[in-house]
Amino acid sequence: MHLLNTGVKKPGGIQLPANASISWSLSDLRATTTIEIQPKKAKESDLRFFLDGKSKASFEPKIKDFLSRISSELPFLNEVDLIISSQNNFPHGAGIASSAAGFGAMSMALVDAEGILRTQF
Repeated sequence: MHLLNTGVKKPGGIQLPANASISWSLSDLRATTTIEIQPKKAKESDLRFFLDGKSKASFEPKIKDFLSRISSELPFLNEVDLIISSQNNFPHGAGIASSAAGFGAMSMALVDAEGILRTQF
């Protein structure tokens, strides 16, 4: 993927940036998320989230809301505690959706977990 400011089409089909912009290739950017699934220890499922090895409790409400919305599709989420660790090499705060990459990686890991759990039980 290549990120470039969209421009204005000039006569002759040439597209030039509409304003000063920066361009860089995103091919080397990675998001890796691991999820540790444990049997639920309390009435409510527990979630702990780590970003780049550091606890980020401030991210947990947003993740819990997301998990709640998808629990009808992934019912195992109601029966487990999760430890989610995400790492990426996206420049944080650069406006290129580093958190979206982490959510995408987490979503893929949860779907993979559902498939594994379904074959085991």
